[in-house]
Amino acid sequence: MAKCAIIGPGPVAGPFGRGEMKQATTIAVALLGLVALAHVLRVGFGLEAVVGGWNVPMWVSYIGVLLPGGLAYLVYREHQA
Repeated sequence: MAKCAIIGPGPVAGPFGRGEMKQATTIAVALLGLVALAHVLRVGFGLEAVVGGWNVPMWVSYIGVLLPGGLAYLVYREHQA
């Protein structure tokens, strides 16, 4: 039986190597994580949020934990892949 091989350069680590994040990725993960943390603290301490005289319901902070927290996790995992 003949063996088949794919010829190419193989995986390329890039200028930052596999273990280092690009600066923009690090900033994005940090900012998204901080937004998620702020919403966790709001929910945990039961703080009110008022925007332009409108009381922001607590369920908005539940979404504010899930979306930015999930995005931070996905961006971080994408870098690890």
